[in-house]
Amino acid sequence: MIYKELKESEICSELFSGFIRHQTVNECFRRENDKWVIKNDPFIDDWSESDYKFLVKCLKNTVKTGGFVYGAFSNNILKGFVSVEAVFFHNDYLDLSSLHVSEDMRGRGIGKKLFLAAAKWAYKKGAVKLYISSHSAAETQYFYRGIGCVDALVYNEKHVEAEPYDCQLEYVIKAVIRKADARDTDIILQYDRHITREELTNAINLKRVYVITENNQFCGWLRYNLFWDNTPFMNMLYFLEGFRGRGYGRQAVEHWESEMLNMGYKQVLTSTQSDETAQRFYMKLGYKTIGGFVLKDEPFEMIMMKTL
Repeated sequence: MIYKELKESEICSELFSGFIRHQTVNECFRRENDKWVIKNDPFIDDWSESDYKFLVKCLKNTVKTGGFVYGAFSNNILKGFVSVEAVFFHNDYLDLSSLHVSEDMRGRGIGKKLFLAAAKWAYKKGAVKLYISSHSAAETQYFYRGIGCVDALVYNEKHVEAEPYDCQLEYVIKAVIRKADARDTDIILQYDRHITREELTNAINLKRVYVITENNQFCGWLRYNLFWDNTPFMNMLYFLEGFRGRGYGRQAVEHWESEMLNMGYKQVLTSTQSDETAQRFYMKLGYKTIGGFVLKDEPFEMIMMKTL
């Protein structure tokens, strides 16, 4: 599967000649008494020739106005695409205006790759959240909610009016990162078994602990100290299970690195065990292994460094 961003000149009716929109729907999400319930509502969703013409017009306009259209191709045939509009609303949101995978290629992870590419593009544009007016089909909702989407805090009324049965969702792509304070002590200690309350309190007072939140919900934390009293050493980066794989780790590390650079430090350190996958994460961020050590009954501990 080849993924690439599409130019306006590439978007035409012929592009969709091998794309199968067909979707057999049996169950849908419906809002009742302020709760989502699943209802039997069988129908077949498909696009007519005029629907495809309208889609081409919309996608061309998306690119023309500075938005993002990204396709997945198998043997040069379009099998999936996603689009994000360039105009912000409610200051934080960019609109994920479409995401579709051809019927013959569903269930292969293509939709997730397209979605994450859209989130990455939106993040670079400065968006905090993606807004999704999503098809209410149960399988569609399972996909979006499985990837981390939740009910939107603010509704886009244009979408609600156009598709009243759609589920209005959002996906947070930029977490809030702030210095921890005393109020964070108890929740951090619920998960951090490597530090005493006294030492954590001291680290918080020294402004060496960061808390990451999503919609005011605790996601994880980062803490560091000074190696040899002169080099920042990140000794803990942890996210709760439901918030992993969202790009928050990269955001937290990059935020920390930026603050260390602003404080005048030119290098930073961290470590990870050789049998952990974290080493690949740090390598992608530019860290290099510079040594290590072995403790009794423990795997090799890799010391990693990055020059800022």
